[in-house]
Amino acid sequence: MIGTVLGMVGKEVILKGYAQDFDSAIDSMQFSSDLGQTWTEYPVNHVDEDSNVNWEYSFVPEQVGRYEILIRAVDRNGAVTPEPAHAYVDVREDVEL
Repeated sequence: MIGTVLGMVGKEVILKGYAQDFDSAIDSMQFSSDLGQTWTEYPVNHVDEDSNVNWEYSFVPEQVGRYEILIRAVDRNGAVTPEPAHAYVDVREDVEL
């Protein structure tokens, strides 16, 4: 789980984390900003079967509010993380970071 991140309207927000799969190497990471209705996939390069994958996801919020980003991994066998991780971003007009 990722703690709540503070962001500002019109400024890039970067989320970082890692994923691991004990059965097969991770092939890609997927991110959703619409509660899992659609997923954006990012391939992962040069991953060994026993390696963690460090990932990074960025976006620019266009309005004030709370954003929920779902994150999941897909391994080389096509298996998807059963329960995605959740990241929350609280976006304000101006933020003291």
